[in-house]
Amino acid sequence: MNGAATHTPQPTSGTADPKPDSAEHAKSGDSVSPRAAAVSPPAFEVADEAKLTQLEFSVSVSVRYHSKRRAWFDALARWPSVVSLIAGSAAFVSISQGMPTLATVASAATALFGGANLVFGFAERARRHDELVRKFTLLAAEIAETASPSHSDLRRWMGAKYRIEAEEPSPNNVLNVLCHNEEAEARGYGPEHVHRVRWWQRTGAQICALPPNHFPSVMQ
Repeated sequence: MNGAATHTPQPTSGTADPKPDSAEHAKSGDSVSPRAAAVSPPAFEVADEAKLTQLEFSVSVSVRYHSKRRAWFDALARWPSVVSLIAGSAAFVSISQGMPTLATVASAATALFGGANLVFGFAERARRHDELVRKFTLLAAEIAETASPSHSDLRRWMGAKYRIEAEEPSPNNVLNVLCHNEEAEARGYGPEHVHRVRWWQRTGAQICALPPNHFPSVMQ
């Protein structure tokens, strides 16, 4: 998920180049000293730790984001059934008790919620986000299961992430920032990695992304 909040901790990595002692340095020819043979593989064969952390963090934020969207649309998809059940019971009671007004209101509520579900496709949207949750989770699992990721692994995972993102609907930046904050707090990152979200943005996060579009650190 690409969003406004992309600041993740940048861990330091790598080791200093080994400094051979004077005896080994004085040697000449094609022989390789035991110390030189123990040197780790070239840096370009090992994934950059900072980029790997950023990728893994981003994938985890995407899992949170689409899980929330899936739950939201699932709830909206269930409401027409709940309303229909209540309205049907109310209509039966109203007819048996001779209250036509209540029966009319119940019928209108059933039609309204049923029509909204049909027009906006809440169940279909929930399934779409469920599929995205599954794909991002599988990618996160593959990253976590690789003990010593290489640079080629990192590039392959980045490509997989971009392909999944191509299937995403337009992102909600406010909800994305909220998910970023939750992931940062869950990992124990400092407040400099948490972004300020206004109360009105938080309240309407699932409906629309309310302004402003700037999300400063809570430290500012």
